Amino acid sequence: KKTEQLHNSDIMSNQELALQAKNEGNVALQAKNFEEAIACYTKAIGYDPNNHVFYSNRAAAYTYLKRYQEAIADSDKCIEIKPDWSRGYDRKGTALQQAGLDQQALDTYTEGLSKCPDDPKLKQAYSAIAKKRQESSMAQMAQLFGSQGFRQKLRTDPETKDFANDPVFLQKIDEITRNPSSLVQYLADDQVSKAFSLLLKGVMPQSPENEQQQQQQQPPQQQQQQQQPPQESNNNNNEPQKEKEPEKVEEVVELTEEQKGALEEKAKGNIEYKDNKNFDKACEHYTRAHELDPTNMVYLSNRSAVRFTQKKYEEAIKDGKASIEIGNENKGDYKLKAKIYVRIGKAYQKLKQYDEAIEAFEASLVEQRIRATERLLVKCKQAKKEAERLAYLSPELALEEKEKGNEFFKLGKWPEAIKCYTEGMKRDPELSTLWSNRGTCYLKLFEMDLAMEDFNTCLKKNPNSVRSLQNKGKILTYWKQFHRAIPHYEQALELFPDDQILIKGQLEMYSQVNDPCDEQQRTARVERASQDPMIKEIINDPTMKEVLHALQQDPSNIRHYQNDKNITKNLQTLMYAGFLSSN
Repeated sequence: KKTEQLHNSDIMSNQELALQAKNEGNVALQAKNFEEAIACYTKAIGYDPNNHVFYSNRAAAYTYLKRYQEAIADSDKCIEIKPDWSRGYDRKGTALQQAGLDQQALDTYTEGLSKCPDDPKLKQAYSAIAKKRQESSMAQMAQLFGSQGFRQKLRTDPETKDFANDPVFLQKIDEITRNPSSLVQYLADDQVSKAFSLLLKGVMPQSPENEQQQQQQQPPQQQQQQQQPPQESNNNNNEPQKEKEPEKVEEVVELTEEQKGALEEKAKGNIEYKDNKNFDKACEHYTRAHELDPTNMVYLSNRSAVRFTQKKYEEAIKDGKASIEIGNENKGDYKLKAKIYVRIGKAYQKLKQYDEAIEAFEASLVEQRIRATERLLVKCKQAKKEAERLAYLSPELALEEKEKGNEFFKLGKWPEAIKCYTEGMKRDPELSTLWSNRGTCYLKLFEMDLAMEDFNTCLKKNPNSVRSLQNKGKILTYWKQFHRAIPHYEQALELFPDDQILIKGQLEMYSQVNDPCDEQQRTARVERASQDPMIKEIINDPTMKEVLHALQQDPSNIRHYQNDKNITKNLQTLMYAGFLSSN
């Protein structure tokens, strides 16, 4: 029986050591000391190798350091220990996604949802990566639809050669190019479906067997087709010659008097805009140029740029959209259309119409994908999120949520109270009592780490929050970090020296400091203390090294240091941490 009791005592001691190491790891992780966090979690695993949380936390630290293989291995171990815990799948999926393994990440989220079908975080992660892959695939396919090579295939294929002259079909293709997501809708159309099949023939790789068969059947003809396509076209088909004729005609065609006049007006507008900074006069010239040549999208684009410079954003948007319509009708330059969409997006953003701005930036990326526009899109989405956050602020509603939370707190309904306090934080994140109250709820639910985070946040906003000081002291006492608990009680008692709850909490802490302990428990306390950054700083100080050496030789030497407040304070800290015996 004694052996069994000793064995149970050893297990509990290991669990305490593991919890202590995990908490130290959490502190290091929050401070972004990832290597130190990994060391702490590894130590916790050494004490308790069957705790899934330790592997999950270490996986998070590995991911921050981009050590994805180790993060995935820890996530797998976490899932092995507790397959019905969603966090393990989330950790693994995040590591895989950041490593660029999107398909494996998608498989991981799928597996996680089979075990935890109602987990919102897994659902969100699955939807995000699935949407990303779908949009990427659709965008690539849409780019192929807009390519000149595809148009050439349409004209040369017997089944689709008439499509190239069908304006309704070409309008559908242009819509797919501008809006890749519309491809799914248009696939029901017979013409688009056939064109899509033709496109896939050029995209999908041909099997080696089929390639070998074709080479055996007609290798000379194939070589001739590959090496001398113009001769094939001249001898057998006149259509390629007809296609090349417009290119030659466009090179030698003379401009009409109206087109020449439009170019002259544009040049005058450029001088007024760039050199003279006479924006209204520049707009007059660009307007006249558009009237002379309404099929050229450049003139309204230029006028849109002037309106943007004048901060007439609605007019800039109107001219930009009209210019794009002209470009769509007259096969305008896709690069220019992308540029105009960017200007429209910036104008909408200036008007704080973020949804319209995002739509414009995305349309620009469909026309031409460049990093500068991608960055504009990201910043616009961030600005929208911040605007929504600011619009959501309401100190009055925050106080209402606080009162609702207080009512739930009195009834002992901690989760409901947490929900109200969290909503209040969104309405007024600077109201410190919300953080203190929510932290107290977490404390009631024995969620020590979450409670400590809230008390720390509260004290950053209000350093004299007595209840946060008291509750931090209580948690630190529970964690046996007496040397850290004492300053919190002392600070709180300076503010309210007659508070009986504070006095009682401090007395309970001191009683635990002085509780007798056996050699094994004392050794565990010393080991914990030696890993504490505060204790490390004290014992590595040159002066304190001399003091500790003197006390080790003769404890009565302590009388020499009683008048030195700094040394006395450090010795008390070492004693409360268990590093020094009070005897």
